[in-house]
Amino acid sequence: METRKQHRESKRRTRRRRRQVGGGMRIEKWVETIRAHPAYKQNKDAPFESLDYSFTALKESMSVHNLTIEPHDVQSGNDDDDLSRLDLNSGFETPSYLYDVGATLAFLMAETLNEQSATPAKFAALINTMKQTGGFGVGSLEYMTDAENLLRRVVGQLPDPEILSKTDKYPLFIWAVVMNLKSDGNNAVPEPKVPALFTKQAEALEEGAIPAPTAAPLP
Repeated sequence: METRKQHRESKRRTRRRRRQVGGGMRIEKWVETIRAHPAYKQNKDAPFESLDYSFTALKESMSVHNLTIEPHDVQSGNDDDDLSRLDLNSGFETPSYLYDVGATLAFLMAETLNEQSATPAKFAALINTMKQTGGFGVGSLEYMTDAENLLRRVVGQLPDPEILSKTDKYPLFIWAVVMNLKSDGNNAVPEPKVPALFTKQAEALEEGAIPAPTAAPLP
């Protein structure tokens, strides 16, 4: 029979686990976990060394790594899952919870990441194409770039405006965010609650400087 002391310890372990993987999950803990993944660690495992592996394989390989990102838990009183706290000078609104940012990233990238033949190489080609088209997609590129740089800040990397197309830095953290969002009640990718969580992009949209973001399929 479980003693009172064992019961208290069991409850503490449960609370710790909820803080790590639930709506109040600490972003630093999530990044630490993803960095141990075979594709993200410093010396990648063989299947992920090239740029030709499928995103489907990458997503499937994450299922055992306890990376699920759940909606923010208002009742927890914690803002450990607030992406904007990683850099108070970033353009992200405060707070910008990881799940909500992920929902916007999914809106921008889900069709691309879920394409049956999608690979990191094709993603890089798409990013370069978007850059060459000028105004179209600029807001989407900016949003993805800043989200990626905020997550990389956790591991001490300096912001890089070209991070999305630097294949030697792949895989991107934002891919893992989209791939690990907890699905909604219909087992679908959650819809973004806010069309643009990135302040500068929201302002540009209001002024008509850039078109509203759309999910871009791979060529």
